[in-house]
Amino acid sequence: MNDEPLPPDHGAPVWVIVPGYVGGRCVKWLKKVWVSVKENESHYRIWDNRVLPSFITEKDGEFAMTMFNHPSSACNEQNLNSVIVRPSQGEKLPLLEARKGKTYRIEGYAYDGGGHDVQRVEVSLDGGETWLYCIRRFPDAPIRHGNKFWTWLYWHVDVKLAHLLRAKNISIRCWNVFKNTEPEHPTWNTMAHGMTNNCWYKVKPEVIEEREDGVPEILFRHPCEPGTGDEGWMKPSNEQKIVDAKTSGDAPAKQFTREVIEKHDNEKSCWIVADGKVYDTTSVLEWHPGGATAILGHAGKVHQETSDEFASIHNGDASQKLNECILGKVTEKPATFIEKHAEARAKELAQPSQVNEDLVLQKHRWVPVRLRERKEVSQECF
Repeated sequence: MNDEPLPPDHGAPVWVIVPGYVGGRCVKWLKKVWVSVKENESHYRIWDNRVLPSFITEKDGEFAMTMFNHPSSACNEQNLNSVIVRPSQGEKLPLLEARKGKTYRIEGYAYDGGGHDVQRVEVSLDGGETWLYCIRRFPDAPIRHGNKFWTWLYWHVDVKLAHLLRAKNISIRCWNVFKNTEPEHPTWNTMAHGMTNNCWYKVKPEVIEEREDGVPEILFRHPCEPGTGDEGWMKPSNEQKIVDAKTSGDAPAKQFTREVIEKHDNEKSCWIVADGKVYDTTSVLEWHPGGATAILGHAGKVHQETSDEFASIHNGDASQKLNECILGKVTEKPATFIEKHAEARAKELAQPSQVNEDLVLQKHRWVPVRLRERKEVSQECF
């Protein structure tokens, strides 16, 4: 992996990768291989990595059960997609920069599944009425093998800055070898707030006046801020608002201090804090699809990371299950602690990391060490 031995976090000793297929069809930590007359019936094979019709709004019901087990709903080859990278989220351009003849390079990437070639990439500045042809830069071998392309390609187009500043929005679409292209609008589905949606990626500009000299600027917003989902132009759909209303639930009146919460940090009593609410997830450990370790890592901890991680990888059904475990909410003091800790963490990540070569355990980098002794305690693979 990147010319280095495969690390444990990425599947060492063996990770089977199926080129051109979604990650859900690849296997980490491979222990054995067997041949079967039927498809695998594991949780992730049946209940995840699928796209259901938009009229199916819940996982319960006979028709939903049929579709979850039907081959047509399974995600296999990656779908056609393209993304704008520059202008970046939050990037600002002063209006004074729009001098005569000055240009700006819009950049991004595009890909298609099954190793298929992305034959055309286009950008629109007027909401799709007209399109500009983009220059493509293809990958080198070995991820480009003959007519097969196993990764994204980069694209760019140079436009006059004056045109960019007057843009209704910046939209991107691409075409594959089958002359298929991306739809303009997303199609909602119940899986993970709309799994595999590949509609036009849009970056929207807006005029702001935040500079001390009073010079207006153009602020570019992506659909959402990477990671947190905040500060983007995209808002929850009506369908998602309904799901959120069903799963939000008011916390019981009982309140817990930080000292009490931190005592419940083990398999026998596992409490977590998410969005200021306290949950007893002990009963979830034995059946959680991601394993008990994923929850125990947040047990007894009062920090923002639990809320962010849960929101980034779980859907409405998981929120409903979590609400069944609710105990109450945190008191004012730990709520303030969480807020200040999150602010400090954000500032820390924004600063360039200081590398200390003598420190082995560092937050933002791997430090190679030499194995001095090895003692085998078990033949079992975890």
